[in-house]
Amino acid sequence: MNNSTSYNTLQSVLQTYHDNYAVPMLRVILQMQRDRTPESLLAAIKAQDLAQAMLSHVGDVASRIASQEHSTLTQEEADCISAEISDSLLLLLSCIEETCEMALELAPNTNTQEA
Repeated sequence: MNNSTSYNTLQSVLQTYHDNYAVPMLRVILQMQRDRTPESLLAAIKAQDLAQAMLSHVGDVASRIASQEHSTLTQEEADCISAEISDSLLLLLSCIEETCEMALELAPNTNTQEA
């Protein structure tokens, strides 16, 4: 399959996102699961926040490229890019859920029962 220039550009943007934001976020999540400390939890939240901001930017770039009059993106390529962005979003949401569970686990128990 001979891919369009627009598709190749978006693939490059997605690869940069994965290399620079998604993979490091996963490493921090694994560290959080291993360490189980407030510090590792905070690091995971920060990594997720950064990944979320960058994934939003990737989506904006994809929208701009797809809507340009001179875009060479085919419908099949647009669907593929959309699926990859959706998969990245699902991974991010899964990591956020994992972090929420860790936050609940690390939260001090404030339920005090008087005898």
